Amino acid sequence: MRDGFHTVTWNGADESGQAVPAGVYFYRLTGNNGIWQETKKMILIK
Repeated sequence: MRDGFHTVTWNGADESGQAVPAGVYFYRLTGNNGIWQETKKMILIK
């Protein structure tokens, strides 16, 4: 992947395709071949 702005869309489903409930979720961004990592929090509201 190249430097710059990237977008990811999550459909509110878990790894098996089941819808997840509203709540607080954490996601991890990783870059530069795993050298750079950042964990963020998001809120899913239904």
